[in-house]
Amino acid sequence: MEDILEQYQASSYPLPDRLLAWLLFGAGLDSFGRDGRPVTLPLPSYGPDELLVRSDAVGLCYSDIKLITQGNTHPRIQGRDLAVDPVIPGHEVSLTVVGVGENLRGSFKVGDRFIVQADIYYKGVNLAYGYALRGGLAQYGVVGEKILHGDEGCYLLPIHSHIGYAEAALTEPWACVEASYGVSLRSGLKAGGLTWILGGGNQTGSQMVKESPMRRGAPRCMKIVLFSRESPMHRGAPR
Repeated sequence: MEDILEQYQASSYPLPDRLLAWLLFGAGLDSFGRDGRPVTLPLPSYGPDELLVRSDAVGLCYSDIKLITQGNTHPRIQGRDLAVDPVIPGHEVSLTVVGVGENLRGSFKVGDRFIVQADIYYKGVNLAYGYALRGGLAQYGVVGEKILHGDEGCYLLPIHSHIGYAEAALTEPWACVEASYGVSLRSGLKAGGLTWILGGGNQTGSQMVKESPMRRGAPRCMKIVLFSRESPMHRGAPR
């Protein structure tokens, strides 16, 4: 068993002629794969400027569920007929390079490991991995120009060899958690900034105008709008 694992980790085994992949042909689980099973496909060929990669682990995001549920009506799929051009979902993926095109051998080697920054842009067009581009729910896939030389550079992010496959695949969803709950917000007025204060022209509103900016550092410019009544609606504003 140890020898098999070492061969897998080093990508030092003969590649298969065929692979299994979960293709989405339309909306609903009945359109995911064939008869509830993955589809058998030939191992893809890769060109001199492409990589052949192996999917080591793939997470299932709720956005994958939405994609499977909505099919052709999903915003990232509109204009595409999945019955003719099916998609392979899976953007929370850990990849290993198993084949390197001739022109890339100075930059990549067999055994290199990556995760994917899935929100890919190429020439101003969004080509999200697992949506516009075939994703990780296939044993093997090809990575080419759109991922290697996108608008923000290479969308493959290298990872250390000691990181577990499933652990690496959790990077993308954990980054979403960090982005949602780890945002650093400024808690006071920005020194030298522009501040708008809107409120009722009563005693409370007037007191806030007098005290708040001075206690938190005066802004460069302050625009004060006080309403004589409780709501702009009383001044004829549309409801």
